[in-house]
Amino acid sequence: TDPIYAHELGANTILSTAAYLAKQGLWKQCRNLGIYLIAQDYEWPFLHWPINEFAKDPKRYRMQWVVEEPMFLGHYIEDEPTAGPGATPLPHLAKLSAAVREMDPYHPRFISEQTGWDRIYAYTPIVDVIGYHLYASSQGYSEHHVEANTHGMAQIVRDTKPMWVTLQA
Repeated sequence: TDPIYAHELGANTILSTAAYLAKQGLWKQCRNLGIYLIAQDYEWPFLHWPINEFAKDPKRYRMQWVVEEPMFLGHYIEDEPTAGPGATPLPHLAKLSAAVREMDPYHPRFISEQTGWDRIYAYTPIVDVIGYHLYASSQGYSEHHVEANTHGMAQIVRDTKPMWVTLQA
């Protein structure tokens, strides 16, 4: 999702996977348009290292500049992760979510799903916000499709977590 297009559609928040986070001018465009980013960082695979390694040298980890960005709304933990056996979170994502919370207790952790209700069951307990995302395109989505999926998520979450429907970059 291009921030300008998202703004034209009336959106106030977009998801940004790591590939788009480094896009030239993305943060500046979002600041100028008043659009918040829920962002994922390239370096998250390295969170398999002990958390105290990051505490020793926080400049080594880019999260520092991301959380100081005024348009940063929250951490995008994973894009449509699969669920483990019995609708459980994958262990590395549970570990990642806990590590992100330890490094930044002030911004919500977010996972967005499009398919598989077992995934909503699996990941709701390890994040602060659960969501559903759309891709802004000329093909669009029908309002009925968005409404049905949001209603299904609400049935699973049952007011235990906020739910955000967002545009994805």
